[in-house]
Formats: sequence, C-alpha cells, structure tokens
Amino acid sequence: MAVEQDPDDLNSGTEEVGDAFMAWAVLSTKLDKLPDWVRSYFEKLLEQIDAFDPHYDAEIALTCGLEVPEIRSKACKLLGAKSPHDYASIFDWVAARQQKQGVNLDTALWDYVEDFELDPDEYETIKSAYHKVRRVRLASMDQDHPAFQNPKAEPELG
Repeated sequence: MAVEQDPDDLNSGTEEVGDAFMAWAVLSTKLDKLPDWVRSYFEKLLEQIDAFDPHYDAEIALTCGLEVPEIRSKACKLLGAKSPHDYASIFDWVAARQQKQGVNLDTALWDYVEDFELDPDEYETIKSAYHKVRRVRLASMDQDHPAFQNPKAEPELG
C-alpha cells in the first residue's frame, strides 16, 4: 500500500526539511526510550521498511533473472536464390555487351534474351535481375570507396 507524503505535514513550520525516510530514521534512534511493546512493534515495522526497496518492485524482480538476449545475425539472403537465372552473370554479360558493342541497356537486355533463347516474357525478369545486381554493386562500391560517394568533389591537393 503506497502512502503519499504531504510536504506540508512533514515540514510544518519548522526550519528543518525532512521526509518520511528521515522521520523513520530518527524514530529508530529513539527506540531505547519507548516502552517494550512499542519498541517491539516499531522494530518489526522498521525491519520491513529497511527490507523494502522502492526501486526493486515486483516488475523489476521478474526481470532480474533474465539473461541478456543473444543477438544473432540473420543469414544473408542470396540475391536471386529462388530464380533459375544467375543474377551476377546476367549483369556481367549485359555490362560487357554494352561496353564491347556500345549498345544501350535495352538493346543489351534484348540481346541476352535472344542469345540465351529465353521466352520474350522473361525480358522484365532479366531487366529486374540486372538492376538488382547493379544496385547492390553500387552500394558496395560506396562502402568500399567513400570517395566515390561524391563524384563531383574535387580532389584535395596538398
């Protein structure tokens, strides 16, 4: 049962400022002067008060036995693992076709579909695979080479 402390009751007209804890502490030092039955009562009461920790309530007590959770890293999802196509080889083939023959991306993607005798409906799948690998490789370039993050930045000359 919680008891609210009224500061006006504790500090009524006196110069000394105190609280309920201090009041009980002062009382415990004066137990010698009280009758036996009063001293016995207050000793038992003070033992319970000493054992009580307002910062250690039932909810906190439930968590004291818990261990720190172990954080396991997630398994890395392989890009295109569920696809019958090898995403990395699609990207490499299309990029090489663009560089060697100087064709645009759309033409290189259609060439891939034709050269590997894929169904024309798979063009979007190949295009998606190309862009996914491109996005991953660009992101890894940014992490490996922070200087590539701002290509317009002028190099500093020492």
